[in-house]
Amino acid sequence: MSESQAEGMTAYAERLVGLAVEYGPFVVGAIVVLIVGLWIANRVAKAVQGVMEAKELTPSIVGFLTNIFRI
Repeated sequence: MSESQAEGMTAYAERLVGLAVEYGPFVVGAIVVLIVGLWIANRVAKAVQGVMEAKELTPSIVGFLTNIFRI
């Protein structure tokens, strides 16, 4: 490996680390928001499903509406 290639790889690594430091917290925050949002959607869907089953709605309607709440 020549010296110019080594310098190029070092510059690339420094740029990569800089981008990770700059955007890493945003990516982690987005993943946390996604996980919390999916967790809340599942909780709401289960609650709605329980209410609909207590009202003795048709199972196909219960499943359909429960899936809509999960989306």
